[in-house]
Amino acid sequence: MADSQSELIELSAAGLYDMNLMMQLTSQKPFYHKWNSDRIHLVKCWARLIIQCFTQLSDSDIADVKNAMNGNSDYLEALSIETVKPNLEAHKLISGIFLEGVRDEHTLETGILKEDTSLLELLLISHDIEYVIRPLLLRMNWVAQRSIGEKMKYHCSQLKDSEEFGSIGFAVNELKKWTVKFGSANLPAKEKTALEELISDLTSIEKTGISIEDLRNWINHRDFIIGEESVILNIHPRKGRRLRITKDQIRYLKFQIITICFLLITLDNMFYKYMRLRIGDIKPAENIRQEIEESSNPVRSLKCLGLRKNDKS
Repeated sequence: MADSQSELIELSAAGLYDMNLMMQLTSQKPFYHKWNSDRIHLVKCWARLIIQCFTQLSDSDIADVKNAMNGNSDYLEALSIETVKPNLEAHKLISGIFLEGVRDEHTLETGILKEDTSLLELLLISHDIEYVIRPLLLRMNWVAQRSIGEKMKYHCSQLKDSEEFGSIGFAVNELKKWTVKFGSANLPAKEKTALEELISDLTSIEKTGISIEDLRNWINHRDFIIGEESVILNIHPRKGRRLRITKDQIRYLKFQIITICFLLITLDNMFYKYMRLRIGDIKPAENIRQEIEESSNPVRSLKCLGLRKNDKS
């Protein structure tokens, strides 16, 4: 295997190529492009941490990662099993409804909408946070921790001791703590700054000041009211803490969340590429995917997912 500097250059180049493709894909849409100028530093930061992480892994650690990635551990990642087609179709459906009433899709200046998509947009925001952002941030945290020699099993990075999923708030806070405590000693200044900017975007979404954790919790707990012209978030506390935002701002939040998803997926592709170099090819939960696709028996389908017939949840 090539030396670490060569690996860093090659992996960074691959990540930057993927990110350029992603930016081209969205260049004609109203997505947020803050990362156009600084993406190279974030890509290099992530490449550096991936290489340092795998350098620290023992043979048993490698076996643990491969076992988890193949869907044979205590943690199973939906994003690694199913295709993204249902998610993309959902966004396409909402955009199709939305754009029928738009005069200028590039500036989001709106006319009279044919349908009110606010509820659907909120639910998709929550789904994208849970489906993409939360698990990928937890993986980033695992890579960062292992890069400095912390002994954390891969499957444990996604689960609490209670075997429930780690929260989005935990994922952001842990990555922030790592950056504050270890960033300067392990990353060049520009790469550390790029990572800090990513964390900043997660703790205060551009132009809204809303954290991704609050946004997820307000939607999942149905802590909002949809009005004719606006949406009120965080309704349960006293009146002074409630937040009123327009429906255009809901759409802006959706675009922001999609952009963060694209960014993290690009970085995650770098992880998969390097991981395959180190541990060989993987087939994420092939047995489970086959069970889901081929089984027409509801009880059998529940069993293949680890559920019992009398489960209440």
